[in-house]
Amino acid sequence: MDLTLMKSLAEELSALLTGAVLRNISEIDKGKFVATFYLKEERMLLIKLKGEVPAACLLSGKKPAALVPSSFCMLLRKHLKNKKLLKVKRYKNEKIILMEFNSQLNLVIDFTRREGNLILLSQERALGSFSSIPQNKFSEDRKYVFPSDPDDFFVAEADSGGEKKYGVSEDIYFSLIDKERESEFEREKKLRLSLFSKEINKLEKRRSAISNDLLNLTANNRAADIGNSILANICSIKEGDEILECEDVVSGEALKIKLDPSLSPAENAAAYFSKFKKAKRGLPVLRQRLSETEKTLDLIKESKRLLEDADDWESLESASSPLDVAKPISKTSFILKSSPRRFKYGDYTIISGRNPEQNDEVSLKLAKKSDYWFHARGMGGSHVLITVKNAEKPPQEVIIMAATIAAYFSKGRKSSKVPVSCSLAKYVSKKKGMPAGMVAVSKESCVTVNPTSYDFLEWLKVNMDS
Repeated sequence: MDLTLMKSLAEELSALLTGAVLRNISEIDKGKFVATFYLKEERMLLIKLKGEVPAACLLSGKKPAALVPSSFCMLLRKHLKNKKLLKVKRYKNEKIILMEFNSQLNLVIDFTRREGNLILLSQERALGSFSSIPQNKFSEDRKYVFPSDPDDFFVAEADSGGEKKYGVSEDIYFSLIDKERESEFEREKKLRLSLFSKEINKLEKRRSAISNDLLNLTANNRAADIGNSILANICSIKEGDEILECEDVVSGEALKIKLDPSLSPAENAAAYFSKFKKAKRGLPVLRQRLSETEKTLDLIKESKRLLEDADDWESLESASSPLDVAKPISKTSFILKSSPRRFKYGDYTIISGRNPEQNDEVSLKLAKKSDYWFHARGMGGSHVLITVKNAEKPPQEVIIMAATIAAYFSKGRKSSKVPVSCSLAKYVSKKKGMPAGMVAVSKESCVTVNPTSYDFLEWLKVNMDS
């Protein structure tokens, strides 16, 4: 968070939370806390300390699910629960907000370093903190040293009448979502590129090994001529000879044939005939394996090139689609395969395609006639299915969840209002000539959902398989 946002946030917190009672503090993820205040109405303050984008903002909607609280979270509850917030300060030129409570308790929200910190103070002495406090933050008598010259945004008549509207928390929240998604996208892209590179390296080693084997067997392809040359000159071979100099029975060229002195001339000839038979059997197999390896290698290199150019989730998924249909080139080598995402929501299974080929699989192969089908209206995205039993209609909350998943895995994922088509799978078909991922829907309704809601994103983080 930059200084301008910190200043605006401090002003908003002061206006909306001054005089409120802190009802509870929950830990919803490691380094992510939600403080619930009450003053005429309930307000939740999200404080995110770790990750790519540390930030703080007010939340709307229902309270997120909490983890088992850490010892630090329990410490905050012990001292701050049911305490009144008296004042909010923000220090000039510092990314620090101070929240003053009664009983001489202070909560410091510190974003001065790469990761944020929460520090609980009693009479300027630290009772605990989320991460360690630098030594230069303490005076000689071990009191916490505040930055000088605080900006005081205390607004006593803060939320009276509801005339003044504040929106900085909403701006921070949506910015936080965008940056987290961007970071998530870059991490996923980097991971996939790494997998592609490993697979390319493995295939190049395999190609080299097959090529070497092919060269050796190709050399053995003439072993029958050598065996016949040995038999033609068998009378001139003496016991213990290691080399036979003779003419090639086919070309008439001079030959130097290596012999095994421990074998008879006939056994040496038989050994060369055996090499020829092995080459005859193995050459077609090796040539086929080499061809398949080179085709797969070209496929993955092209997919990696597309992946390097990917700038959104849909192109990221599409870049991987050739790999999803690539076949194994040997019994032990399988190329980066994936399957549609599967989510459990209550008693229902929700299936979501990752790319055009999987969308066809979801809509046309996995779907039963009575299943419920979803797709973001008018934009590219995932085909989503609710599988049902006995043709029953799923509860409305399950339908909303499936529609929200379809909206999230679409080009509309950054919008707070996405129209999603809903239909029974029996009305979904594919007409001749339609490309992968495109279907026709003869009967549908529409539901509008919000794929950016905090509750949905937190649920998705816990329940998404990969």
